[in-house]
Amino acid sequence: MVTGEGLFITTFTNQGNGKRCVALATPYRGKVIPFDLEEYGGTLICQKDSFLCDAKGISIGIAFQKKIGIGLFGGEGFIMIFNLQET
Repeated sequence: MVTGEGLFITTFTNQGNGKRCVALATPYRGKVIPFDLEEYGGTLICQKDSFLCDAKGISIGIAFQKKIGIGLFGGEGFIMIFNLQET
């Protein structure tokens, strides 16, 4: 894509009866901070490359910059938006 955003999201599904683990990593050092989307009104807009993972019941979409020049040349590109979806 022109702005450097990824197009695909990998999905892991536990098809067994017991608990399983998945190891996730980022190319950057930092903390993984869990939070409840309901505490943020059910919607959160994240910076480019800040999304690591989500749980079942979360809908992922794309939000666009209001000004096309900022989206294309501002270094952030398109921004992902995460919406809480009641299941």
